[in-house]
Amino acid sequence: MEENKVNIWSEASVPGIVLGAVSIAYLVLNSLITGLAGTGMVAFLIGTLTFVVWAGKFILCIWLFGFFQKKFAKAHGITERKKIFHYGLAVAGLSALLYSVFSLAYMLYINPEALNASFDMAMQQYAPMMDPATMESMENLRSDMPVATFIVNILWCFLFGTILSAIFSAKIAPGSDNPFIDEQ
Repeated sequence: MEENKVNIWSEASVPGIVLGAVSIAYLVLNSLITGLAGTGMVAFLIGTLTFVVWAGKFILCIWLFGFFQKKFAKAHGITERKKIFHYGLAVAGLSALLYSVFSLAYMLYINPEALNASFDMAMQQYAPMMDPATMESMENLRSDMPVATFIVNILWCFLFGTILSAIFSAKIAPGSDNPFIDEQ
């Protein structure tokens, strides 16, 4: 049993890195695109471009996840949904960790001004709706945003990967064992 876990983790390392790299590339590209200044039609085009890039990244990640799970199952002749699901969990975990660590480093060291600019813009936009105590509370959150974003990113990415793993493992090995039930 331990040999299977090591095999799954070693097999999941490259796909996890690839999926993490796609998300990191999106983060950097999106940061560069949103850094372009513009008003009116230019701002609309920049917004449209950021949506198109996000949608492309989203679709690519889903496709790559399914591709890697199918490739793993086929390469090892695995027909058990539980093993395919666990492989997907490992890929999701590694990808989530890689992306979240890079995102944290990006916010703290690479481009800390991006977080401050976003925070300032949100504060200006919502200032008319907030009382002074709420404004002060929001300002106190500024220093915690990188860590909070790290936690939310890792949870969101892992949860999304878990859902994808459950869906794809059921499609790859339909009718086989249920990964959510321990069979002794």
